[in-house]
Amino acid sequence: MYEGWDPFTPNTSTLHAGTTEFIGHLDEVAAYYRTHHVKGHGVVADTHTLYTIVDTPTASVRVKWLATKTSSLDGFVAKKRRDFCVLEVKMFPSGVVCQDAARRGYLHLSAVAHIDVQGLVPPLVALRATKDMCRAFAGVELCLRQSRLSASAFLLARDLRPLDSRRDCFLCHRRFSPLRKKTNCLKCGEVVCTACNPSWSVLVNGHLTKRRACTLCSLACPVVKCVLLKADGSIEEVTVDMTPQKQEVKALLGGACHFLGQYEDIEVFLMCNPEAQEDESLPVTAQKMQPPFHGRLGEIRGDILIFRTDASGEQQDFTVEEYKAFQALTLPEWEPEDDDDDDESEPDEDDESYKKAALAYLTEEFVELHGDDIHDNIYS
Repeated sequence: MYEGWDPFTPNTSTLHAGTTEFIGHLDEVAAYYRTHHVKGHGVVADTHTLYTIVDTPTASVRVKWLATKTSSLDGFVAKKRRDFCVLEVKMFPSGVVCQDAARRGYLHLSAVAHIDVQGLVPPLVALRATKDMCRAFAGVELCLRQSRLSASAFLLARDLRPLDSRRDCFLCHRRFSPLRKKTNCLKCGEVVCTACNPSWSVLVNGHLTKRRACTLCSLACPVVKCVLLKADGSIEEVTVDMTPQKQEVKALLGGACHFLGQYEDIEVFLMCNPEAQEDESLPVTAQKMQPPFHGRLGEIRGDILIFRTDASGEQQDFTVEEYKAFQALTLPEWEPEDDDDDDESEPDEDDESYKKAALAYLTEEFVELHGDDIHDNIYS
């Protein structure tokens, strides 16, 4: 956020500007601002135009009724929750400009708030009001994410991946612990940590409620190239709009979609239809895949979709040529160990590591406190 001063406007006016970048589409931002006031986003809860006195391309004079959200620092009005009347407010060239950013799939939003509230309003209150207007622009991304999540159905409990099926977060790959709990994303069903799976205010059957969804599912996904591994052994390059509400992935896989795993070296994820895995009438895929999907983990029924997502969560193109080059590599084969053996050995390793770390810490503390005495005792 930036603060400035215009020498050609009154000294009582305040000028602030802010910029931000986020993943989205221009049509989403346009739809957001069309319903911005009536939905109550930002500092304006609701507004209605009572009279229009002047309405030209260069000037607008209107009598409006507004319901605003005030903060605790706005003084008497906020504390008493009373009505207030503003006779005249001058708004100099202000507004929002949103355009495609240099990064693919990102939007660059710039906002300017240049206002003279006039009257006997304390300068600090006027300054705070314009700052709040600029900060409200940063909330556009949050509102867009919540709108995307509200546009499609959430999964039922039976469609979620079991919590005990993963030990690491599917997105950040950090080990689960008492401070990093396991949760399910109600959009893709994967097991992720609470940091990657926040609660969103979404509309479900017309009612505002809280639902968990991972940060990846809340993004406006671009149209990217993916690799479709057909069950008959053929390979196709397809163009897919990964936006969840478009449900193009479901159409490709013939129903529900489920994350199968990933190849971390090339930053790609594998997705299949979980319903097909329970249908024994369907043949196992004829694809010859790289480890770890070469043995019993490679017994997958139906088609497989491979798509790329980088470390920042932005989806990228993944072509057939790249997949064939990866297939040509020689990777060591391995099979995952049984879960029971891992569960028994893991606590012992964790306890041993904890004991070593605690002993090293206590030794360091003891040396710092009694270093001179230890030195004297050794050489005495």
